[in-house]
Parts: sequence; structure tokens; C-alpha cells
Amino acid sequence: MAGPCTTQFFYDEDAPKHTISGMSAKRLYKIEAYVQEQIEGGFAPMMSVSVVSKGKVVFQTFQGYADMERKVPLKSDTLIRIFSMTKPIASAAALTLVEEAKIDITDPIEKFIPSFKSMEVVKEKACSEDAIETEQANTPITVKHIMTHTSGITYAFLPDSPAVSAKYKELEVNFNPDIPGTNNVGADISTATMVERLAKAPLLCQPGTEWHYGNSTDVLGHLCEVVSGQNLEDFLQDRILKPLGMTDTSFNVAESEKQRLAALYVLSGQHSFTLMDDPATSALFTRPTDLFSGGGGLLSTADDYIKFLQFLLAQGRNSEGESVLGRKMVQLMMRNALPPDVEVPSLLHIRGGTGFGLGGSVVTNAALNGLPASDGTYGWGGAANTYFCVDPEEDVGFLLMTQICPSFELCRWRRELTNLVFAAIA
Repeated sequence: MAGPCTTQFFYDEDAPKHTISGMSAKRLYKIEAYVQEQIEGGFAPMMSVSVVSKGKVVFQTFQGYADMERKVPLKSDTLIRIFSMTKPIASAAALTLVEEAKIDITDPIEKFIPSFKSMEVVKEKACSEDAIETEQANTPITVKHIMTHTSGITYAFLPDSPAVSAKYKELEVNFNPDIPGTNNVGADISTATMVERLAKAPLLCQPGTEWHYGNSTDVLGHLCEVVSGQNLEDFLQDRILKPLGMTDTSFNVAESEKQRLAALYVLSGQHSFTLMDDPATSALFTRPTDLFSGGGGLLSTADDYIKFLQFLLAQGRNSEGESVLGRKMVQLMMRNALPPDVEVPSLLHIRGGTGFGLGGSVVTNAALNGLPASDGTYGWGGAANTYFCVDPEEDVGFLLMTQICPSFELCRWRRELTNLVFAAIA
């Protein structure tokens, strides 16, 4: 499957053309060929990769069609559903409240959301839904627990516990009703109401004892609403998005911008894609106006999200040099925050030697992880196979943008691109 291709190198003035901000131009060029292989090999209808080094974008390639049916090329300003890449943004925004001493990461969340008081924990994860037994949580869920996915909260679609998943579905816990195939929760539902529903479900484990991916960051988003007095859209705009100049990143798509929205596809076989969400009729245009998913609701562009990578690598500063989040808080965000006896299971890009910081994974042992990225490398991805990582030690990061589900089948891209990008460090 052929398609349009735009590749750019951003050379330094008066510098040798074989290197760009400490990276090999020849080796960066291999990324273009790799992306082309993925598209021509029938694994993706579109893909872009952007690389940042020493504070600047050094390489970008945009290939394929953002909308195959209408032959719309993928561009740097194409609107992309970033799903769980919302989590690091929401986490960074929450940390601005920590800096203001309005919350502490050790605070119990019941202090702000009383419905999480006296939570129940399932005794046996493998039990059937009609034989579920629970016990009382022996410790409150804290802000740190929901930032590190150690709260015991899960996702309804994950197989960790059939009984707990069934309870989520019974309660209609769904922070992303615009995703095709999910239940319609009603146009008047709010984040607060959805969080109240979630609090009625049992936890998978005692808080702080195990790592389970789930709706924890959605709870964090509502906590930010409670503390700030703003809805999550306005809060993220004021704290992170506007200060970083991320003008196209939002929970909503304006009618005037719908032509920039990418289609969402499902890989239904090599060279075979099923349209999951048509940009012309997307449910994004009719999503509830008061329901915001801090764990997976944002749309962004390559131009925008690369600014978030630069913000992390600049230790909290924007392009003007202004501090948006303090240097020490960014360092805290990108450190492993898991207890010594809690491990992140091997999934997606994680293969051991990896912990979890505040909102994203953190490499704790590069040798065990099996990738050339340094210890302290931080990143995360989204359900439609978007991904980013930043290596503060090397001052290098990259961003992958596409719109193809499911992530579990194609997450090899995360590791393969890490090898390609870091091999280009001169």
C-alpha cells in the first residue's frame, strides 16, 4: 500500500550535515525506511515519527493516509486520538497542585472524593461474578496510588478479574463513550457521576500492593476538578496546554476543524483495516460535554505533543524558558515510584527493568529492559498505538503517531523505534 510521504531533517546552521544536534543524519534516515515498511507491509494506514534532541526537533517523517477513504495525507497538524497519552499530561497538571500545597501525593483521595472511603477489595480475582467475596481495604487509596496504578482500580476490558470487570459493566463505568462499540452513557453524564459509579466497584487488590492498569487517572482528573474548582478541560488548558503552546490539544473537536481529524482503524488482518471511527461522523462530535477522561480523552497533533516532550526534557520549562512545572517536580514525576515489592508485568513495551513514575513508565535497569535507552527514560502510549519516550540523560526523545488498534498486537513498534532512534545518537 503506497501513500504520501513527507520527511524533514532540521539541520543546525554552520554545523556538519552528517550530524544534527548530536544525532547521526544517516541513521535517522533509517526511520523513514522503517515507517515505509510498516505501511507498505500492511500493518498501518498511517504513521509519523518525530525525534527531538537537545531541545529541538531534528527529524520528522509523515507517511500514509490519515483518512484512507478520502485520501487525506497524514500531516503534522492532523488531529489524533492519543487515548492513554492523556495520562502523563493529566499527571503533570496534578503536580502543579502539589507545588501549590493544595494536595500532597500521600493524601488519601477520600479527603477530596468521599465516595472512596471504606473501599472493598475482592478476595479472589478469579472468582465468578455470582460468587464474588470482598474484604475491607486495609489502607486508603492515596493520590500516589492513582498516579502509579497501584490503587486496585482496573479497566472493564482487562482480564484481571472477570467478576470485577462484570461489576464495572453493570455499573456502566465508561469514561470514553465516544469510542465506537462502547455503551452510550447519555449526553448529560459528568465526570463526577462516573467517578461515583467507579467507587461502588470492588478493588482488585489492597491499595499499594500490586500494579494494575485502569481508570485511576480518570479519578485523578476528577480530583483535580474538585480541588481547582474547574472542569478538567479548563484545568489542563490553564496548567499545561496553554503554557506549552499546545493549542490543538483538547477533549473536543470543533466543527470547523473536523477536516483535520484522522480516521480510526482496526487491524483486521495484514493489509486489511476496518474503519472504526469515521472523521465525518465521529462520535467525538456528540460526546458528553461534562465528561472528561483524564486517562484517555485528549486529542492532539504531532506538532503539539512534541512540545510536551520538550517540556519534560527541559525539566518543566516551555519554549520561552518559563517554568510551567518545577525542575524537582518533573524529576519526581519521572522517577520510579513503585515500592520494591511491586512490579509492572511484561506488557506493551515493558520487558522487566521497568517501574512506573507519576503518569508513565520508567526504565530502572536498561540491561534488564533490553533497550539502549538510559535508566530514567520515561514514556507511555495510547490504545491506537501512539507512543512517546524521553531520555533525560541523553536529552533525546521521540513521538510515534498513528490511529490503528489494538495496541497489544502492534506494540512492537515502541521497542523497535526505540532501537532505531537511540542508535542514531552520535
